[in-house]
Amino acid sequence: MFIDEKFLTELRSMGIVSYREQETLFDIAKRCAATVGVPAAGGGAVAAAAIGGPISVGTLTIPAALAGALAGLFGGTFSCVMLNESMKQELRDLALRES
Repeated sequence: MFIDEKFLTELRSMGIVSYREQETLFDIAKRCAATVGVPAAGGGAVAAAAIGGPISVGTLTIPAALAGALAGLFGGTFSCVMLNESMKQELRDLALRES
């Protein structure tokens, strides 16, 4: 299987191949929050707003839409970070095999 050199260069620029260029977990989480977490927060807010009424969290009472937005933000960010971390080794192996 032939891998395009542009693809390999892109992998290296993301830090997939070279450890010293590798994104930190915090960098990945920031990127994931912006690209996946925020849209998921919007969807969570809309879905929870349909429920209506406040939600009790311990001694706090917050609007359902806010609870849905926070749940969406966390869920979207977490799933994106886990996907990035789980795919890193496979992409590294692929890039190094073709180099």
